[in-house]
Amino acid sequence: RRLSNADVWADMIQGAFPGAEGGQASVASDSAGEEEDQEVTWNDRAWSVLWEAMELLDLFGDVVLVGRVWAEGAGARPLLWPAVCCCAVSLAGFALRPSLFEHEVVTPDDLAVFAPVRCFGALLYGPPEVVLEAGRVYQSYSMIMRFVEDFPQVMLSLAYTVDRGFQFLPAFVGIGSLFAILYTTHRATHGFPVHYLLLSYISPTHALEHQRDWRDVVARPTALC
Repeated sequence: RRLSNADVWADMIQGAFPGAEGGQASVASDSAGEEEDQEVTWNDRAWSVLWEAMELLDLFGDVVLVGRVWAEGAGARPLLWPAVCCCAVSLAGFALRPSLFEHEVVTPDDLAVFAPVRCFGALLYGPPEVVLEAGRVYQSYSMIMRFVEDFPQVMLSLAYTVDRGFQFLPAFVGIGSLFAILYTTHRATHGFPVHYLLLSYISPTHALEHQRDWRDVVARPTALC
């Protein structure tokens, strides 16, 4: 029998990660354990709320930092455009999360899980499957944003401190970004296998049905779907 591309990828992935089952067996197993997979504890909800609050605080810090650099006058102008760029990337990434990553949250009420402030109520009292979908998106979103936003933000804060001296707000923004980097690194090494995230980026779409286990953890970027 000639194997399809999907079968070849499924066999390769299953061989690389023995804990993951492929093909119809995996789908059947996932269906049988759907009740357990959809369980969300209050601890899970509380952590989701905490990290959404941290993201909003980070957004606020980015905006205020731009204002602070502007208020410094001509002496801080070389840092203004990097601050504006970091702020724009942060705002765009947060606002476009539902569009940047695949998910199964479709109703307007459930999409509140991605909206500023409204997300708190949705995460605390929303259906378990919606909270899990939001968690999948956040795993992938946080990994990408650490590279495109937080690393530059840390460097910007250091440059501001060297150029203008120590000030609370730039230090707060830089420390917040550094903490986000460390936490995401911890999650990627202990909370879920980071190779699942990377594998979801490079696997062909038609092979994904054979490996649903990583899709329970991370969300595939829509640009690759």
